[in-house]
Amino acid sequence: MYRPDTGEIEALYLQSYGALTAKALEDQRLTASDADNIIAGLARHLDEFTGRLELDTFQTWALDVMQPAIFTHGIVNECRPYVRAAIKKGLGWPYRFGDLEDAVNELEARTWVKVLGDLPKWQKPGTAKLSSRHYAYAKSQARGWITEQLRAEVRLTPYEETFADGVAA
Repeated sequence: MYRPDTGEIEALYLQSYGALTAKALEDQRLTASDADNIIAGLARHLDEFTGRLELDTFQTWALDVMQPAIFTHGIVNECRPYVRAAIKKGLGWPYRFGDLEDAVNELEARTWVKVLGDLPKWQKPGTAKLSSRHYAYAKSQARGWITEQLRAEVRLTPYEETFADGVAA
């Protein structure tokens, strides 16, 4: 199999940077920073390019490689406010298990790991908008997390403290 020279591929990558950035930014949900991150991620895949050393061929290949990342960043940017709002609602107020922002960040990360790990399922059209489905899922994650915290609190409470007056505190 033909294997292009790494230096030549890197030259095509550098020549294509502006065009690839513009193409990524056609998705209105992406920021310039997102586009830069996606194109930087493309650099890790340059050794997979086996096409002809032509600018058009390289850019077509690069866009194919970048498309899942563009889609993913778009989903996260579009749905992030809804996910965070759902988590805060699911955690309830007043929040009593440490720092609220830390809990929201942790649960947001858990939610995106689960959603992006099962992306084909989330890409299928449903009866609700994607943001609504993410909202519902994030809220259930938050409620499950509260349940975990309550169970841990009960396990860590000494027996004598819990039943000091013969009644659970």
